[in-house]
Amino acid sequence: MTIATSSIPRPPRYFPIPPSTKVRYNGHMTIAAGFLCSDGVVVAADRQITRPTYTFPECKLSSFYWGNGRGILAYAGNRDAHVEFDKQLWVRFPCNADIDAQDMPRILEEALKAAIQKKESFAAFFGFWIDQRPLPSLLMISAQGIGNVRVTDVQEFEVIGCADSPLSRFLLGNLQASGGRSMTVHQAMIYAVRIIGASEVYDGQFVGGGIDAMSVSHRPDIGKLGVGVLDHGRSKEWQEEIRLMDYWSEVLFRELTDSKKELDMGQFMEEVKRFRAWVCGDLAK
Repeated sequence: MTIATSSIPRPPRYFPIPPSTKVRYNGHMTIAAGFLCSDGVVVAADRQITRPTYTFPECKLSSFYWGNGRGILAYAGNRDAHVEFDKQLWVRFPCNADIDAQDMPRILEEALKAAIQKKESFAAFFGFWIDQRPLPSLLMISAQGIGNVRVTDVQEFEVIGCADSPLSRFLLGNLQASGGRSMTVHQAMIYAVRIIGASEVYDGQFVGGGIDAMSVSHRPDIGKLGVGVLDHGRSKEWQEEIRLMDYWSEVLFRELTDSKKELDMGQFMEEVKRFRAWVCGDLAK
């Protein structure tokens, strides 16, 4: 296996931990992630809906289309607010309408204000790509009640929800240090599964039930902008492959720090090749 070293960024002097989004979430929120990529945009979320006395699984993603674009949404917050937010967005995205990217923040703000209760907390990612524009966009919508709705640009990637924890900040910091925006949609989906999967392990009270992801990109199979879907059934395989690669990375670090042992890279490189073959094979599906 050959690695082009010129494409790998130099290590930073320190690995920054991105600040939290500073949105106050209620105790029953979940986790969602958004990524702005070189060839598209990705959103992802776990599937667990948490009620005071029970939980149940449900997809927390939505996709939208209109005359000149495609959009995807992932939310963290009250399920009923999300259902109403979806309805409000569909009203504002007629299938034959041409929408200017500059109008999107206003449309999202108006839709969320019409959807939430007076003092309700809610957050979401909305990724979209307008035809003829060179790059996609990713917006974060957050609300602390109807009178405090904010729409902000996400430059690379972000996590929202009650599982927006030191763990997710650490993983995002490592991703930022390694060159986030240059990654592809497929890479972002793998990172999304990794980050949400880690939260599933350590914040399992409110995060679980599997992982869903969606992307907007130029799809060669249809010859135009389209929405790609990774459902929770397929993401289980991804979680296992990522877990194994994380394990072998830790094994390598342990072996590198043992000065009394002769370093044998053979088994580690076999696992690297196996993981790479899985990545390339999955991309070809």
